[in-house]
Amino acid sequence: MGKHNAEAAPPPNGRRAAIAGGAALALVAGGFGVSKAVSFMGDDGGSCKTPASVRVVTTPEMYNSVVAAADTVESEGAACASYDVSAQGAGETAKAIETSSSVPDVWIPDSTIWADNVNAQLGSSGWLTPGETLATSPVVVGVPASLRDDPRLSKPQSWASILETQYPLTMINPDQSTPTLTSVVAANQAVSGAGQQENKRELLRSYLRLSRSLSTEETLFAKAKSSKDVARLFPVSEQQLTDYNKNNPQGQLSPLVPKEGAAQLTYTWTTPVRGNPAPQAALDALRDQLVSADGKKALTEAGFRVPGAQLPTASAVPAGVKIVPKASTADNQGAQRAWANLGKDARILVVLDVSGSMLQEIQPGQSRVDMLTKMCTQALDVLPPTTSIGGWAFSTDLDGKGKDYKELAPSIESIDDTPQGRAHKAQLKAALKTGHSLAERNGDTGLYDTVAAAYKHVHDTYDARYVNSVVVMTDGANDDPGGGLDLQQVLTQLRGQYDPKKPVKIVTIGIGNKSDPKALKDIATATDGLSYVTKTPDEITNVFVDAFLRRE
Repeated sequence: MGKHNAEAAPPPNGRRAAIAGGAALALVAGGFGVSKAVSFMGDDGGSCKTPASVRVVTTPEMYNSVVAAADTVESEGAACASYDVSAQGAGETAKAIETSSSVPDVWIPDSTIWADNVNAQLGSSGWLTPGETLATSPVVVGVPASLRDDPRLSKPQSWASILETQYPLTMINPDQSTPTLTSVVAANQAVSGAGQQENKRELLRSYLRLSRSLSTEETLFAKAKSSKDVARLFPVSEQQLTDYNKNNPQGQLSPLVPKEGAAQLTYTWTTPVRGNPAPQAALDALRDQLVSADGKKALTEAGFRVPGAQLPTASAVPAGVKIVPKASTADNQGAQRAWANLGKDARILVVLDVSGSMLQEIQPGQSRVDMLTKMCTQALDVLPPTTSIGGWAFSTDLDGKGKDYKELAPSIESIDDTPQGRAHKAQLKAALKTGHSLAERNGDTGLYDTVAAAYKHVHDTYDARYVNSVVVMTDGANDDPGGGLDLQQVLTQLRGQYDPKKPVKIVTIGIGNKSDPKALKDIATATDGLSYVTKTPDEITNVFVDAFLRRE
């Protein structure tokens, strides 16, 4: 290979490219790709004077095996080629390919999910073509020795319950860790069936919590040797777990296999479409070496499960471990979207109906408006403090002739624990207490004008750091004696303003049997949002939580 000084080849561990958080921590040869100059011989015994350059990118744990295979191809003269092999996290490589900043001739990621992501981003199902599976590795939950006696771990657990329960569990960012990504997908699969709404909400709550306390692979492996107040459970592949245990005989990780089975990493030979591909003979020679008897043996010795070869030795994961069914592309992307959206803070404008009908009692001594203002007040204390929130009330002519809405606070701001955040939260709580008196004005329901104004406000003040949304809660159909927009007009405005690259979504919550479910659903759909119809106080609370969590 052509970039590395071959006079004194370093040992395998010294040649390995270690990646953390998408950046190379240590590389030899002074460059990201590691190459070595060799003398090439053709079939006639002559030298290969102009070898084709083949750029290969794989994951850090697969790197040594691919380098060894490339060395063999070069030294045996199986192809007139120089292989430049790089180690990089699959998520980072996927982003590089999406932006065309760096497209290899061959990519060996640790999951086909990444290729699906690239194809979806580039709008072509064939931009990346996953080919032969070179190796697999089951993904389990790594349990440090100091946590092995936790009684909760002795009971069968699903992927979702492991993430939901308050275990001492920490995640790595799924954008940087495929074991984490596949565990998120597996957990999402576990709660995707009928009757799983509450389990789904609990899982999304766990995403919200876990995404605020991410760590790195290096940190978690280091903590695995510590006492139980420091050590953490985390998703890990069999190959990683086996490699770690070989080097840490006194503080080994144990595998916890959820009851649905292990998730799985799949290392596939993947070829991007590009203008000037490497010669097919050079690509075939490297692939053939990786799937040869010697190549399979090397991968097995590195801790991978290889098709048609013996299982890796010294693994604590059962040989016949059950593997969760492969998720569809839609399910994979849905799980990633849910995590990504919950990883972002929310920026919400809550729009509360205070028309006269909201004074109707839903239980003795409590009207609809009382219940909603109480729920919103409580939400201010339980939402993540990094949430930004604003509030409007609406009926008809609420803030002067022709203006159906009234701002309860002048802007959408954070409710964090800063002087400004505390003051904003206090202002919102004080304003919510006026909800009952506003409803006593006995106004009508200026829904459409209010929705249009609220959406324009959030759209015009869009903040890309957040998931931006408008939540509308009403018990009635649009009823505005002063005129105003009709349904088709407001829908036309919403569709014209909605930008999928800067999405602001409307969530509508209809209360009782006098709302207009079809109109509310049309309003939500115009912005790719969500719509709910509720009958009881418990339903209203649940859908408010669901609306906050499902930021799709």
